[in-house]
Amino acid sequence: MEGTPKGGRETFIGSRDKAAPVAKSEVVEFCGACHAYPDPKTFPREMWREEVLQGYRFFAQAQRDFQNGTDNWPSIDGSFVEQEPPDKEGVIAYYEANAPELFQVDAPRSHPPAAVRFREELVRKPKAVPAVSHIAIRKTRKDDPFPTLFVADMRSSDVSSLRIAPEGREIESLGRVSHPAHVDVADLNGDGRDDWIVSDLG
Repeated sequence: MEGTPKGGRETFIGSRDKAAPVAKSEVVEFCGACHAYPDPKTFPREMWREEVLQGYRFFAQAQRDFQNGTDNWPSIDGSFVEQEPPDKEGVIAYYEANAPELFQVDAPRSHPPAAVRFREELVRKPKAVPAVSHIAIRKTRKDDPFPTLFVADMRSSDVSSLRIAPEGREIESLGRVSHPAHVDVADLNGDGRDDWIVSDLG
C-alpha cells in the first residue's frame, strides 16, 4: 500500500510488486530534460528510490508552475511538462538494477604528521544543517593580505562570504538564489569592482 501524507512524501507499508525497469533511453530523455542524466553508479542501490521520487516531485511542481504561469524553470521547455512521464516504479527499478549494492571505500592510508596544524573554529551556528554545494577562496582586493571564502548553500539558498582574517570574522550574505550550485568572483566589466557569478541548479 502507499500513501502521501502531509509534506508530499510517499510512504510505503507492506509489500510492493516489483516493476520491470524502463529502457535507459526513457530515463535519459525524462531525467535529462532539466539536468545531466544521473548515472546509476553515483549512489548505492538503497538510495535511488528517494532520489527518483524527489525527481518526480520536482516534475509535478514544474507542471503546477507552468499551469499557473510561474516561470521558475527557465531550463525546461514547456512541452516537457505536458508529456506523460515514464512509469515511476519502472524508473526506480532501472536505477536499482544498475546501481551498486554498496560503495567500496578503501581503508585510509597512514601518513606522517602534517607540518600544518588545523583547528576547528565556529564562525556562526547555522539555523539548519547546511548543504554546501561549493566553496571558493579568492583574493578580492590587492591591498588586502587576507583572502575571502565564498560559500554556496543549497539548503538555505544563501550565497555568502567570509574574510579569512585573524580577527573580526563576519559572514556576509551576498544574496539568495533558488539552488546555488557554484560561486566564483571576477571583474566581468573591467570597472575594478568584483562581480559574483552564481550558477543555479535547474
